[in-house]
Amino acid sequence: MPTKLGVPKRPKINVSDLIRAAELKLITFEEFRDIMREMGWQLKR
Repeated sequence: MPTKLGVPKRPKINVSDLIRAAELKLITFEEFRDIMREMGWQLKR
């Protein structure tokens, strides 16, 4: 029986969870901005 191997799908990220992670310093401000850009947010430097 064939198995499905490969790269797992990325989990959906809730913006409020991301903001909370930044507030708790679980991620850096730069990581926060990078993730937001990947989600399509247009942020200025």
